[in-house]
Amino acid sequence: MIIYINDKPAVLKAGSSFEYIVENRLFLGRDGYTLALTFPLNDCPQNRDIFGYINRMDVSKRKLLYECSIIDKGVSLFGTLQITDLDNADVKAQFSEGRCEQIVNSSLDDIYINQLDLGEWPEYAPNEILPADALRRSNAVAFPWVNTAHPTPIQNQVDRNGEIFWKWSPETTKLSWQPFLLFITKNICSAIGYEYDFSEWENSPFSHLIICNTLPAAWDIPQYAKALPSWTVSEFFEKLELFMACEFDFDHRAKTVSFSFSKSVIDKLPEVQITSVVDSYNVKVSKEGNSSCDYIGVKNIVYKDSGHQLSNYYDCSWMMESWPEKEIVRYDTMSELLQMNPYPSAYWTGNTFHVDNLYGIPKDGSSGRPNVGVPNNGYPAFCLLYAKDVDTYFTYRSIGLSPAPAAPGIPDLTLESFKYQDYELRPVNVFGSMNPNVDDSEEIEFVPVCIDHTDNDHGYAMILSPSEFNESVIEDDFSHTDVAQLRVAQTIEQGEKERGSAYYDTIYVAFAQVEGEASVRNMPYPIIDFVSMWKKDFFSYPKDFSIRRSGNSTPLVMQLPKIDPLCKFNFSFLADSIPNPRAIFNIAGKRYICEKITATFSENGMSQLLKGEFYPLIED
Repeated sequence: MIIYINDKPAVLKAGSSFEYIVENRLFLGRDGYTLALTFPLNDCPQNRDIFGYINRMDVSKRKLLYECSIIDKGVSLFGTLQITDLDNADVKAQFSEGRCEQIVNSSLDDIYINQLDLGEWPEYAPNEILPADALRRSNAVAFPWVNTAHPTPIQNQVDRNGEIFWKWSPETTKLSWQPFLLFITKNICSAIGYEYDFSEWENSPFSHLIICNTLPAAWDIPQYAKALPSWTVSEFFEKLELFMACEFDFDHRAKTVSFSFSKSVIDKLPEVQITSVVDSYNVKVSKEGNSSCDYIGVKNIVYKDSGHQLSNYYDCSWMMESWPEKEIVRYDTMSELLQMNPYPSAYWTGNTFHVDNLYGIPKDGSSGRPNVGVPNNGYPAFCLLYAKDVDTYFTYRSIGLSPAPAAPGIPDLTLESFKYQDYELRPVNVFGSMNPNVDDSEEIEFVPVCIDHTDNDHGYAMILSPSEFNESVIEDDFSHTDVAQLRVAQTIEQGEKERGSAYYDTIYVAFAQVEGEASVRNMPYPIIDFVSMWKKDFFSYPKDFSIRRSGNSTPLVMQLPKIDPLCKFNFSFLADSIPNPRAIFNIAGKRYICEKITATFSENGMSQLLKGEFYPLIED
C-alpha cells in the first residue's frame, strides 16, 4: 500500500492500522472516510517533508487540509486528509472522499444565495410583450399572482380577449417574473465560480420547474436573489437534493459540480454478487413507527407547512389515516366520478341557505335521492371521492358566492338576496407525506405553491405572501421609501447579522404551463400536479409533471428501491476490492441495499475480509 500526501509518499506508523468506511449516501449523506491514520514525525524525513514543523496551535486555529491518495492492489482512493491531532512524535489525521470530502473541503457554508448576483427580471413593459409570449420564455415567466400580505389588484393580471387569447389587464402596468429553478441553480454555480454539468436535469420534466417566489413589480426590486430565502449555498443544494431525490457532486479542487437523480445512479450500476460469505447474522432494528434506519426511502419526508390557505388540503395525512372506509366512494375512472357526481347546487335567499343536488347519481341510473347502501346515508358529496386511474382523492370545497342571473320558479325572491354558492372539486392530500406512520420526519423546504380561486371573473392564480422581512428595515405598511432603500443604507440599517433578512423563508415551486391547456382558463397558472381541476373541467397532465411524494402515481424520479427497515443483516465476506455500496447486492440469492462497508488497512495493504451492513429489498 502507498499513501501520497500532496503528491509525496508518506509513511504510516509501523504496526498501526486503520479502518476505511464507505457508506451509501442515501442513508446519512456520506461517502468514504477513515478513522484515525497515524504518521510518525521523529526519524521520518518523508513525513517531516510533508507536514513541516506544524504545532498544536496550527491545528486548533484552522483546518489543515492536504490532498491525499491511498493506493493498494484493488483499491484507489482519492480525497482530502485533515489533521485532527498531533504531538511531538506523531500526526493523526482523517481521510475523506466524495461527499465527506465536500463537507470538509468547502467554503460554501459562508455564502448566502440571496446575496449573490443571480440576474434580474426581463425589462418588458406590458405593451411590449404578449401574455402568451411572457409564458414561453426560457429563463423566466410572468404568471399572474396575488399578494395576500398587502392586498392589491392581481399582479400580472390578464383578461380574456375573446375565447382564445389573453390580454394584459389595464391594472397591469408593470410585470414581475418567476425564474426557472434550473436557471437559478446554474446562476448560483456561476456566481461562486463553478462550472456545471446538469444535462440529466435538463433532459427531465424537472427542467420545467419554476421558482414562484415573486416580489411586486411596484417595489422595483428586480433581482431574482432578493426573493430567495437566506440560505447558504450548501443549504440550497442540500434542500434541493431532498426535494428532487437527486445528487450534486462538487469537486472543490476543479471547481465543478455535476448532477444526477439518485435512482438513475442505482440503475446504472451493475448488481454486485457476493458468494464468499464468511459470517452473517441479522438484527431486528426497532418496532414499526420508530425505526432507527436512516435510509431516505423510509423516512417520513414532508413538505414544510407554509401556512397558506390550502396547506391542509395539500397534506392531510392525519385525516386520511383515520377516515372511515365506508365514507369513501371509489370509482375506477375520473370520468365515472365526474359523471356520477354533479356539482352541489346551493343558494342563499336572504339569511336562509338552501342545498340541493348533494346525492350523486347511483350507477343504476335511478333517482339520486338517498338510498340504503350508498355511503354516508346517500350523500356522496359529503364523502371522500376516489378515482383509481389517477390515484387521487377529491372533496367539494366552497369557493364563495356569485349573483344569480335570474330566479325563476322561486316565489317572493328578489334577485338582490339570491346568490349561488360556488363549489370546486378539490384534490385532497396529493402532497401528503411518504411514510406518515414513521415518527421521525424531515421537511422539504421547496414547497408546492398555493394555487387558489380568486373570483369568478379571473379564476385561479398563485397566492403568495412576500411579507417576512426584518422589521427594522421595512415597516408593516411596506411604503415605497422603505422597500426601495438603497443597498448601502439597507445594509447599514440591518446591522451585523449572520444571515440577512428575506421576504420568503421557503422556495415555492411549480411547473411552467404545459402548452395546449391554457386556452380554456380565465387566467394562466402553473402546474403543481398532473391532476388539475378548473371549474367543472378536469385536466390530466403527464404524470412526471407532479411533485407528489406518495401514492401509486409518484413520479419515477422519486421511486427509490424499497427496503424492510426493521431487519438489518451483517455480512462478513472476502473480496479483493471494495464494492460500490450504491449498487444492489445479491447475497445467497437474495437482494439487498447496502448501508456501509468497512475495510481494514495496515502497512501490508487492505485485508480481504470486509464487513457490510445490509437491508433486504422488498420486491414488487
